[in-house]
Parts: sequence; C-alpha cells; structure tokens
Amino acid sequence: MTIADRGAVDRVLERDLMLRLGRAVLYLSMFFVPLTAIRTIAGFPLSDIGIALSATLSLLTVVRPKRAAVPLPLVVASVIGFIGTALLSLSSIDPSIELMVGVRLIFVWLLWGLAVARLLNTYKKYIYAAAAYSMGCALSGAVAICQYFGLDLRPFFMADATDSTARFIGLNGHPNGQGGALAIAVTFCLAALVYGVMRKSASVVLAVVLIGLMLSASITAFVAALLGFVLILMRARRFRIVIGGVIVGACAIALYDLLRNVFPTALTPFDRILSATGVTGESTVGQRLATIQYALDWLKEHPFAGVGFAGGGGTFDGRTQVHNMLILAYYQGGPLVLVAVLIVAIAGIGTAWRRSGTAVAESLAVGTFVGSSQSGV
Repeated sequence: MTIADRGAVDRVLERDLMLRLGRAVLYLSMFFVPLTAIRTIAGFPLSDIGIALSATLSLLTVVRPKRAAVPLPLVVASVIGFIGTALLSLSSIDPSIELMVGVRLIFVWLLWGLAVARLLNTYKKYIYAAAAYSMGCALSGAVAICQYFGLDLRPFFMADATDSTARFIGLNGHPNGQGGALAIAVTFCLAALVYGVMRKSASVVLAVVLIGLMLSASITAFVAALLGFVLILMRARRFRIVIGGVIVGACAIALYDLLRNVFPTALTPFDRILSATGVTGESTVGQRLATIQYALDWLKEHPFAGVGFAGGGGTFDGRTQVHNMLILAYYQGGPLVLVAVLIVAIAGIGTAWRRSGTAVAESLAVGTFVGSSQSGV
C-alpha cells in the first residue's frame, strides 16, 4: 500500500460513522468508570455496557483501523485467567461465582483491549479518553466535597448511599476505591500540566480530585499518586520540564496543605498513617500484616491452589481480605490467576513506558503504574 493509499484509508476511518459513534460511547464509558456507586442496569455497570457497545460498533466498520489487534499479552492473560477460574470452580462452594470472575477477566482485558485498539488509534484520542476518565473522577470528588459539608448528592445520581463518618466516597462504592480512581486522575492531570496539555482544564480537575483524594483518606492512593508524579519527572528528558514539574508538585503540596486547614475535621491519609502506625490511635499495621502472613502460610501448604472467590477471601478472622492485591490474587485465584494479573500489569506498564516522548504516553505509563500500585498494602 502506498502512502497515498494509507492516507485515503485514514480519511475513510475518520469519517466512518460506526467508529465515530463507538469512540463517543467509549469516551462516555471512560467517564463512568470511576463512578462505581451509580446503580447498574440489569446488574451491569454503565461503563461495562458502554464498553461492550463501543467494541461492537467498532466491529461494524468496513475498513479495519490501524493497530486494531488486541495486544497478545491481553489474549494470553485472558486465557490463563479463565483456565485458572475454571479450575477453581471444580472444588468451589459456588462454581458459578468462579466462572463469572473468569468471564469478567475476559471482558475487562479482551473487550476493553479490542475497543481501545480499534477506537483510540492516535495519541490525541488517548488524551480525550484520559480526560473523560478524569472528568468522571472530578464529579465523584465534587460529590465527596458536598458530602463533607452535609449535602448528600448521591441519591440525585441514583447512587447507592453508604454511610461514612470520616471518609467520603463520592460516587464510588468504597473509600479505597475512590482514592485509587482519583490517584490515577491526579497523575493524568499532573502529566498534562507538566507537558502543557489542556493546562486550564487540568488545573481545575486537579484541584477537585486532590480534595477528593484527601477526603477519601486512602493511604495507598496518596502514596501511589506521589509515586506517579515522581515517575513523570524521571521520564522527563528536558530540564525545563523537570523544573516545571517541580513547580507543579510544590503547588500541589501547598494546595494539599491548605486543604487540611479548610477541611479540619476530615480524616486525611496523613491522619490514617499516624493512626495505623499507632501514633494517634490503635495500630492496624499488625492486622494488615496478619492477613498477609495468614495467606502466605496457607499458600505454603497449597502452592498450586486458591481458596476461590465464592468464599470472600477471608483470612485469620474469616472476614478480612489480604491487604496486598498480588498476594490476594494468588490466595484467591491460585497461581494461574496471579500469572495472568502479572502479565497484564507488566505488559501495560512496559508498553506505555517504551512509547515515551509525549504527555499522553507518560501519563498512561504512570497512570497504569498508579493503578497497579493500588494493589499495595
């Protein structure tokens, strides 16, 4: 195919109705990804419905987009993960739960991978997807701010209202889930500011998600966002960008310190660190480590098995899950599920890391790292 022919194909793809509709649905789905508390339709989250629809629309085009294949690591991980859950179902108290987890892995890795590969074929489109996700996080952060001041907007969005006295979850289903989602948005916004992409919008969104991150009081989310920013600076090859990043980071820290004074009664990640370590309250570090030790002891006796997902994955008290996602994946899903998770994490980080040199590559690489960092203690 000549250069002129490729150019003609690109123009056809840009005008293709199915791809344009699919891309619009995909952006909308990215907006709903962090809003997990919003009630589902027939048991399916809005983001899942949107992803399935966008992937379907992308398949209805006559001309195949460039780089439209699902990355091989995602295919391999999906197969391994499903086999792992199928094996779990043979001895599970509820085999359907195990199989549903396997189907979910295929959906997230394969169907999402297909939609992204066919619809986000340029860096500009990746930026729009990251922006849509960050806007969803900003909405959840704004609802959390309203929660703090006694105005609960969650029923207005048809979201399940979970009471929280000191940690505010916005439109997410759990404080740690809220923190993890917002940490990724923080990384996207910081990358946009450092590299000069949509700076005005990124500044506004960053302020909102930082407040939401603080109100979630998620220790790991705060640490992950900080690590993400450090990685952005590490990947910067120009002195001007490094200096700009340091300035942006200093402003973010100053804003965070200001927020502690504006929201004096809110529990922050710093407060939880002091409490968890026993400085200002009863330490929970021992309990967290106990969950990990319990799982490791069980795995020593059953290295090729997993307790399954149907039982909830309780540890020493029969209720509390392992406070480390990789060990939890091994403990519940067995070695095959752990291998599948590692393949996806390593492949995602490595691919984005190699495609450096642009704001979106940096933000996607670090955003993926931040997401995997949420698997920490």
